[in-house]
Amino acid sequence: MKETNCKQKYIRTDLACESGRISPDKYESAVYSRREEGAVVTERLHVPDEKAEKETGKPKGSYTTVFAPTLKNYYLKDDSAGEILSREIKEMAEKLLDHEITSSTRVLIAGLGNRFITADSLGPLTADKIHATRHAKGALPVLEKLGCSEISVIHTGVMGQTGIESGELIKGTVGKVRPELVIAVDALAARSPSRLATTVQLSDSGISPGAGIGNRRKAINASSVGCPVIAIGVPTIVDSSTLIYDALERSGITDISSPLKKILDNSKSFFVSLNDSDMVIEFLSDVISFAINKVFGTESL
Repeated sequence: MKETNCKQKYIRTDLACESGRISPDKYESAVYSRREEGAVVTERLHVPDEKAEKETGKPKGSYTTVFAPTLKNYYLKDDSAGEILSREIKEMAEKLLDHEITSSTRVLIAGLGNRFITADSLGPLTADKIHATRHAKGALPVLEKLGCSEISVIHTGVMGQTGIESGELIKGTVGKVRPELVIAVDALAARSPSRLATTVQLSDSGISPGAGIGNRRKAINASSVGCPVIAIGVPTIVDSSTLIYDALERSGITDISSPLKKILDNSKSFFVSLNDSDMVIEFLSDVISFAINKVFGTESL
């Protein structure tokens, strides 16, 4: 099997920083930048056209990746990544809104995923910690004085629980609460184990729930829900076939024999996660909810 075909078949990742088909220094259309702040590395990628899509393997849009190895060390309670993440969310949100965030800004936060499966519980756990204000804006003038935006929160669950596409639930809610912006939080898949619970990706291109495990649902993006969407995700799993193929490739083995192909094919239905995923994902939900609450003025509620 040709190497290119193998990559397309066995390498699965939701991260822009792992999906490039050429190295960033060879991009001709895509725009890439990198910044280091202590132990935190922030990478930005802008994909403006079809040529850039081919270079990066990602659809048009902007992608920001915040990489912090300490994120999975929940016992350290390092706040630096949360502060940087808050700054990046604010910048992307204000660019999409085309104005500064104020107390009148209307935002819908959607927690995607299944709270009863640890590796998929990031969205629901994060949504639990977002401070909703829409119901109290008129009744509590102090929210206006504090500069709190109008925040609504929805837990979409998964289709197997609700029988309804997450995108349909979000679109229906958008029709009722009329937000200017949707922020969808979900778990992702990575190529490299080193990315598990250490990387937060922001994207304005939307998200396809379940794509990381090959169960792609309808996309949640500006055209499907009717307003700009920021997708926030953290990789919590690695596909087993991706893990094996990546190890083979790093060892210089690109000629996939029939026995190896059988092993890779059998591994496509298994996923690897951290052994302490429950504690790590709980902490990650703290970090992401803190960053979102801070951006929209509700962190002190």
